[in-house]
Amino acid sequence: MMSVEEVVVTALLFSWVIFVAAVLTRKLYGWMRKGASNRSWWGNLAMAAFSITVGTTLGSAGMFAGAVASFIEHYEYKPIDDNITVPLVSFVILMLAKTYAP
Repeated sequence: MMSVEEVVVTALLFSWVIFVAAVLTRKLYGWMRKGASNRSWWGNLAMAAFSITVGTTLGSAGMFAGAVASFIEHYEYKPIDDNITVPLVSFVILMLAKTYAP
């Protein structure tokens, strides 16, 4: 059973991974944006790989939260920044899993 501390740390870790994945992807592949968004699917794939791996420590709910966080990060929801949406969505998913599927 996951603790609240594990849920919070994992949700925040998903948010921090965004920046690492973006920097590494830009260094490796250059600036490869498509369309109006300034985000690349390559960065999201790098984030997903790490987030899902980290999420395995919390089981299938953690893996699902990591995948959703990676998907949510790709889109911009004005006026809410992804630094809010990613940890919030991850936290909600993980808390729902902790509460309803312990």
